Amino acid sequence: IDTIAKLGAKGCFLANQLHEEEVRSIFEHTKTDLFVQIHGVQYISHSKRKLLSNYFEFNQIEHDHDYSSNIVMKVSDSEHISHIYEDEFGTHIFTQNELCLKDYIDVFHIQYGYIETLYLEDQYTLDLIDFYRSDLTYNDLVNQYPTHHYDTGFDNTVDDLVIIELKRDGNVDSPV
Repeated sequence: IDTIAKLGAKGCFLANQLHEEEVRSIFEHTKTDLFVQIHGVQYISHSKRKLLSNYFEFNQIEHDHDYSSNIVMKVSDSEHISHIYEDEFGTHIFTQNELCLKDYIDVFHIQYGYIETLYLEDQYTLDLIDFYRSDLTYNDLVNQYPTHHYDTGFDNTVDDLVIIELKRDGNVDSPV
C-alpha cells in the first residue's frame, strides 16, 4: 500500500475479505490513509448475467427484480440469507447481516470509515452516524435494534482449518 502511495495515491480502501490479523498488520505497517467499511451489508458477488430475469422467465413467474423489490435468497443446507437484485449491470448479491465494526475502531485505529447504506432506511443511517460518533458499543446497538442482524465481519474459525502441504509430485502430506 505504501508503494501505491509513493506513486501518488492519497489513500486506499481495504477489502472486506481480509482476515482480522491482516487488517491489524496493514494498519500497523502503513502510513497511508486507509478507508474501511465500518457498517452495512457486504458485497458477496456480481454477475453480468441477468440471473433473476432468467430464473423468473424460466419458471414463468412475473416479479420485479430490482433493488426496491427486496428479494432475498437462502442457500440450501445453510442458515445464511442474502439480498439479491438485478439492474442494467447484472445481478448483485449482498449479505443480509450488517457489518458492525464499532468495537474495532479503536483497536485498528480506524480514521476513515464508511457506511454502506444499501438496504438501510434513511433515519437508521442517521442514527448510525450518531452511534459511531458516540461512546456506545456493539452490544448497545444490538439492544437498540433487536430486529437487525449484525456481525463483526471477522469469522474467527481460522483455527478450525486443516492446512495441508502439497508436494510437487502430487502426494499429500498429513495435516499441519
